[in-house]
Amino acid sequence: MYVSIPEDLIGRRVSVFRKNVDWSDLFDFVLTPLGYDWFMERDVIRIAIADHEVEPPYTDFQFHLYHTKVLDVESILRLFLNPYDKESMEVLPDSQSVRFHVRKSRLESLTIFVENLDEAFNPDSTDGPGPGTKNPVTT
Repeated sequence: MYVSIPEDLIGRRVSVFRKNVDWSDLFDFVLTPLGYDWFMERDVIRIAIADHEVEPPYTDFQFHLYHTKVLDVESILRLFLNPYDKESMEVLPDSQSVRFHVRKSRLESLTIFVENLDEAFNPDSTDGPGPGTKNPVTT
């Protein structure tokens, strides 16, 4: 059996751990959120852009940093973004804020990450970084 993959998917890696899942469900699970579909053609599995537009649910939110300068941690924050997705980040140095455009499913983990990073620079912190009570402002 062979697999025909579009050029824009070559080199992308996916790690999935599933039990008792057949190949058709696995292909659907991995490819559908990326806007791709698959089909069998004799002994070849062909992956192609889906006929319908599949747009994953995204959200925009802005987060203010209280204990560090946003320009000092910009490169660390960018590491959290998915380079193969439509996620983005805008740094707003005048307001010491950062605006994210990310999948809704990643909002909670990103919020905790940003809060912990900001709290690590808090000179008054005695027990180290931890999630705070600040909430992102959805725009």
